[in-house]
Amino acid sequence: MEKVKARSADMRLGCNHIEAERNALCELQAARARIIHLLDEQLTRKPSTRSWRQALERLELAVTHQLRLEDDLLREEQLNGYRETDGGVRGLCADIPKLRGLLPQLFHDAREANPDTAFMAYLRLAATLRRWAGCMEGRA
Repeated sequence: MEKVKARSADMRLGCNHIEAERNALCELQAARARIIHLLDEQLTRKPSTRSWRQALERLELAVTHQLRLEDDLLREEQLNGYRETDGGVRGLCADIPKLRGLLPQLFHDAREANPDTAFMAYLRLAATLRRWAGCMEGRA
């Protein structure tokens, strides 16, 4: 009887872990969706204006915060011994260096571009962020 109770408790713990992971993935997906919403709002502003730069700064802060959060979750998964095949954050493109390595330069380019080329710089940034956010589709 004790073995059955222990096994049942282990199964509940496993289900709770799966549910917690699913909730975390949904929260990450929602955060990335909010970033894409900020990205879309940026299109309503005239490039290189003060409001353009302020909105771009808010977008960069949101992305930086999200990347830091994903880094923390990734480190936690690595410490807990999760493998990439276990799911979790590792499958969210959170650790793709090439994609993430582009972001600081793309933000810089969009911020520093002259009014004639700012929109093109912004589109390069937008395409990269959409690719990053799209890594979550089909998950959770």
